[in-house]
Amino acid sequence: MIFLVTIMSTAVLFIPSITVEKAKQCAWLAVLLSMSAGLICLGLANALGKRFPQQTLVQYCELLLGKYIGKAVAVGFFLYLFVVNNIVTREFSDYISIVLMPETPIMVLNGLLAVIAVYAAAKGLEVIARVAQFILPLFLGSIIIIIGLGLLEAQPGKLLPLLENGPGPVISGALEPATLIGQIIILTMIFPMINLPQRAVKEGIIAIVWIGVLLTSLTAVTISVFGPILPGDQLFPFVTLAKHIKFTTIQRLEFLVIFIWVSGIVVKVSIFFYLESVAIKQIFGLQNNIIIFGFLIVSHTLLSTLPFNNPQETNFVLSNFWPPFALVFEFFVPAGLLAIAIIRGKKVVLRK
Repeated sequence: MIFLVTIMSTAVLFIPSITVEKAKQCAWLAVLLSMSAGLICLGLANALGKRFPQQTLVQYCELLLGKYIGKAVAVGFFLYLFVVNNIVTREFSDYISIVLMPETPIMVLNGLLAVIAVYAAAKGLEVIARVAQFILPLFLGSIIIIIGLGLLEAQPGKLLPLLENGPGPVISGALEPATLIGQIIILTMIFPMINLPQRAVKEGIIAIVWIGVLLTSLTAVTISVFGPILPGDQLFPFVTLAKHIKFTTIQRLEFLVIFIWVSGIVVKVSIFFYLESVAIKQIFGLQNNIIIFGFLIVSHTLLSTLPFNNPQETNFVLSNFWPPFALVFEFFVPAGLLAIAIIRGKKVVLRK
């Protein structure tokens, strides 16, 4: 539930726009292809978790790489978590500012989200999981309703021709959703806290399949309603689809998108705040929650205001600069650690 809400909350708004811009009518294929990246990241996280069941990634970095290099890689992974959270916080404030509260300063929205998320993170992982459990049926129901009603106006012919420009655009379009689904690598930080670690792969696969089916369906319906050009030029094609739907007396369903976005983002930001706090404690030896969470609130409120001037710049960065950075920490770092662990025979007996 955590994985599904965490990944889908940002994917529903931004993935259709980015993938359609690159892959046009084949964007749904790009999303389908990106599922393989999530499965690879899940496999890496699970393999590392089984070898080091009582430790997080930032802890066994030092065990495998030595004190200084290990600490540097652990800090890099913390920065990955920090940057993801920063971008998500800014996406939230951009969306709320455009759709609901255009006169409210971005920093106020960032600060409000940070305070709410830190409150949840301070309560612990189980509380966040219970919130995800509560909102998931409504979250999925809202998406399925919009996709289902969108099918009534769909024109499947707009999804053709298939692979008109070869596989290149599809592969290019798959990079961004791949790095988003690849965020399942946070399992490397959560693994020691799972009661039944042997179920991690099964639950992860279920989450990835759901994510793949929903994102592929959403992208295909968006294209079949608006064509292969318009969604790529829009900031939030999913919102436009919700506004466009009219079925008897049912219309203006964008309020469902707002629910999906706000509730899901709060869970996602809370999870990342929690993981950032765990990383800070394990890397730097700090234990004072007030100092740690205070630092995270201030830094995210301020820094998420600075990088981008508007949502278009956010999308540009996500499309062009984010994938290489994300792949380092979602794939290359875990794969490298696992290879070193196998070569050096490093392994801790699995807890019972």
